[in-house]
Amino acid sequence: MNQSKIAIRYARAVFQTAVEAGAVEKVKEDFGILDNFLSSEPLFKHVLTSPLVSSQQKCTVFTNSFSSVFSPVSIEFLKLISRNRREEHLEAVIRNFISLYKKYKGLLTVELQSVTPVSEALKKRIQEVVQERFHKEVQFREFVNPDLIGGFILQVEDLQYDASISSQLKNIKDQLTHKTND
Repeated sequence: MNQSKIAIRYARAVFQTAVEAGAVEKVKEDFGILDNFLSSEPLFKHVLTSPLVSSQQKCTVFTNSFSSVFSPVSIEFLKLISRNRREEHLEAVIRNFISLYKKYKGLLTVELQSVTPVSEALKKRIQEVVQERFHKEVQFREFVNPDLIGGFILQVEDLQYDASISSQLKNIKDQLTHKTND
């Protein structure tokens, strides 16, 4: 079965279980902690995906490491994914769960890249325009990217508006290169 299909199925299953248990917020928080842990602790990730470590040992690691902090839904899910030998899909499951959570909550993530931090007034205006256009609550993420030279890149879901100087210079270069090749 396709890896993404596996991750989507597991994410839907744990999301539905979390909704039924009234633990969506807690499971989302747990998965955020787990995602950070997986990216910052390579040894943990190695143990988790190693075929030399038994499912039972992995369940014990999950229980001992997280049972005092995570919800029972999260712990049982981690045990299930371990018993079914699907640990390598865990990061994709977390990403898919977060996507389901955002849809469930009606959240939209807007990412703005610029050379320097933008003013609060401009952030607020962008947020208002996006909320008006998509009719969803907006989560704003800002990134400083000096490689843009000037301008900005605004990304809303799969839509991207690139008004950066670096992109414009690249387009001019491509046009000049294309014309000289004709």
